[in-house]
Amino acid sequence: MVSSSLSRDATFSLPSPKLRESLGRAVERYEASVSLAATYLEGRGITADIAARWRLGVVADPLPEHERQAGRLVIPYLTPSGVVDIKFRCLENHDCKALNHAKYDNLPGSSARLYGVENFDVDSPIIALVEGNPDTWVCTDIVGIPAVGVDGANKWRPWWGHCFDGYERVFVFQHGDDAGKKLSENAKANIYNAEVVVKPLPSGEDINSFVLQHGVEAFLQRAGLLETPA
Repeated sequence: MVSSSLSRDATFSLPSPKLRESLGRAVERYEASVSLAATYLEGRGITADIAARWRLGVVADPLPEHERQAGRLVIPYLTPSGVVDIKFRCLENHDCKALNHAKYDNLPGSSARLYGVENFDVDSPIIALVEGNPDTWVCTDIVGIPAVGVDGANKWRPWWGHCFDGYERVFVFQHGDDAGKKLSENAKANIYNAEVVVKPLPSGEDINSFVLQHGVEAFLQRAGLLETPA
């Protein structure tokens, strides 16, 4: 149940216009260097057109407040009101945990947000709820199912369920781990006015890896959106 007392996150408040303008300028600066992430993006099937659609970039020439993010992939959180947050991903091919730094980093003061909320404006009877940014890109632009992403099962907020009101079906493509199961449980408990269709993925797979290995048609068949050949 959604609590009647609203937390700061529950108010859906936006960053100030000044901060959104600052974030927008940063994204514009960094997206000009997105080609530096070509190896990472191409390895996930992400074309230049898809990267441009999500305004991805690289911190090649960091602004003073972003110096520790130098060399990282820039993942902006886009809304009709502008850029409201930025996530930074390490692009080095190493074990980030062993080197005591996070694979993903956020700006100070960031709060949990749904990613890809512009897909709520797509005229579609279905939408997908996925885990992570790459799965959002792949599901939306390669598979062809509009998707919104959650950074992790623990980041889910119960009131987000109301964002899915009016859809016929909400597909939850569940990763084959405990976190994936938890996200599915949260979706089923908090999405009230749509049929929640949970589609588990093979152990160790996400949408990105499944589509790369098996193709879009196999993924759609697994989702029940394409008939299996006789």
